[in-house]
Amino acid sequence: MLDQIENKLAEDFLDILSHYPSLLEESNVYPLLVEVFSFIKLNEGMMRVVFCENRSPVFLDHLKSSVKQRYFGDWKRIHFVKAPFEVDYFFSYFISGCIGLITLWLETEMKETPQQLAKLTERMILNGNHAI
Repeated sequence: MLDQIENKLAEDFLDILSHYPSLLEESNVYPLLVEVFSFIKLNEGMMRVVFCENRSPVFLDHLKSSVKQRYFGDWKRIHFVKAPFEVDYFFSYFISGCIGLITLWLETEMKETPQQLAKLTERMILNGNHAI
């Protein structure tokens, strides 16, 4: 049963990603994040199970690989990265940070709105440690 729910969540999440073909355009970052955080809030109960209680590695690995395939493969090619391993490290840093943000948000009763968390996340993605 949990597998079916995780598969449906993953399918819905991938549908959200399909609306944003690139994160290379800064204008796509905030709307994508609002939609992702709104989706998480809408599915709060199951997201708590997946991110906080169960920490389903299959589900999280599926999400990680989907995001990486969708956004970071083309990024390497488009920017002619001289050291492709750096993109892999950046992706690991990026996705682990996003999972950490989601987990903390869920664990702290989602006090911030999806828009507030999306704005903070956007600043972190685009500005690194200058975001705070």
